[in-house]
Amino acid sequence: MSIKEIFELIKVYLNIVWSKKIWIVICALLFSVFLGVRAKLQPDIYKAKLSFIVNEDDSRMPGIGSIVGGLGLGGNSGGKNYEKIMGIARSNKLLEQVLMEKATINGSTDWIGNHIIKLYNYHESWEEHYLLSDFLYSPTNLSSKAAIVSTKKLVSLLRGDPSDSYSNSMLSINYNSESTFLTILGKTEYPDLSVKLAKIWYDKILTFYVQNSTEKQQKTLDRLTAKSDSIYTLLVGSETQLAKGTDKMGLIKAIDNLPISQQSRNLKIYVGMYAEVIKNKETTSFLLENKMPYFQTIDTPILPINKMNNWGWFIWSIVGFIAGGLLGVVLVAGRHYIIQELNA
Repeated sequence: MSIKEIFELIKVYLNIVWSKKIWIVICALLFSVFLGVRAKLQPDIYKAKLSFIVNEDDSRMPGIGSIVGGLGLGGNSGGKNYEKIMGIARSNKLLEQVLMEKATINGSTDWIGNHIIKLYNYHESWEEHYLLSDFLYSPTNLSSKAAIVSTKKLVSLLRGDPSDSYSNSMLSINYNSESTFLTILGKTEYPDLSVKLAKIWYDKILTFYVQNSTEKQQKTLDRLTAKSDSIYTLLVGSETQLAKGTDKMGLIKAIDNLPISQQSRNLKIYVGMYAEVIKNKETTSFLLENKMPYFQTIDTPILPINKMNNWGWFIWSIVGFIAGGLLGVVLVAGRHYIIQELNA
């Protein structure tokens, strides 16, 4: 096909599109109205962003990994377990803890679960469920069937569908492999609630992960502490008995010196045992402190926060008009091409 023929073909299609301009404009207007009304009716969502990093690398102290492993406390875990952190964060247990945390929102102090129910007026949407028609959490009903049903619904709202990036979840967590940042997003119609959700969730993740990561080491340290206390008691008792026996020297027969010799021997044993246990205890405490995961916040949400989408209904109307117009052009040109092919 020559250049002249190409220009002739373009001219034909332009004429066809121009002849159907009314239908194209109608299509553009329909899309404009649809996106504009949709944007107008859609509630504003406020996004609270909290970014942090986790450092749990034993390499910050030379030889720490091998020393810890030698004591049976576990060595380097082989990198940062970001997937594990995100899995823990999305678990029912942690999200339920978020719901049961108290916070002050819009001047009112209550559990997060109650704030969500009242702010979103879920009593109306849940009215078909007789248990939830007027339910609010209180210390006396946390084990009730209504509390269980309500918690299940609210956890689902908080978590949404992690596999769906368009899911309307109130909370989400993501990992950036380039920056190695973990980012928490609190997304609700209320700025204060978004900020509180993000901060409380972060605190729950930090507490649970640190406790979970150091549980074994902490138990070892507790056992050594109990052992050192027990040996210290025996040591003090042995010193007391030896002191009493020494005070009687010269006033008793030689055969009665035997208990004193035994106490002296026991004292030396206890001193050696105590010194060894204290050394192990201090070493374990030092290693536990160095192995403990370190969470560092990078960005924390501060009120006022921005909306997730700053485009107003007018911008969306313009976008709809352009998109609808382009679609109309494609449909008209495509219809002409198909007719030509069928008649060929």
